[in-house]
Amino acid sequence: CGAGKTRISFEVARSLSRAWPDGARVAFLADLPVGSEIVERVAADLGVRSDPERTLEASIADWCATHEALVVMDNCEHVVGAVGALVDHLLGPTSKVTVVATSREPLRVPGELTWRLPLMLGEHPGGLATAVQLFDERATLADPRFDPSENAAAVAELCRQLDGLPLAIEIAAA
Repeated sequence: CGAGKTRISFEVARSLSRAWPDGARVAFLADLPVGSEIVERVAADLGVRSDPERTLEASIADWCATHEALVVMDNCEHVVGAVGALVDHLLGPTSKVTVVATSREPLRVPGELTWRLPLMLGEHPGGLATAVQLFDERATLADPRFDPSENAAAVAELCRQLDGLPLAIEIAAA
């Protein structure tokens, strides 16, 4: 929906990766077809190799028991049931992994904490200023000749019309 889930989860992973001895890892799930098996993708993104004597899911669980890492599972909404089942299996009593999953709906696993992202406009303090700042940064990257001071009123109105959605603002700014 373009609310900034991926951006915030990546910022969390970047800023907190030092808190985990094995850092942060990301499993990219956006391009997986609905109903596809996510175990192979998660294994590949974590660097877990298959073992002919074990299931791949068991190998990932072993990895989670021997690595202290933050694992971001990005864009889960279309495979939320499968991701929930996998996370529930992986985060057993021996797991040393913390999972951050980005989705429009919860995974519904024991111990899950959910955080609803505020939109830039509306409930977000300083929302319009934040939306305008994002637009100005992205527009300047797209065209260094862009002058935010010359376009302030138009940019503010555009951000209002886009409901402050970060993805929509980034596309418009480009």
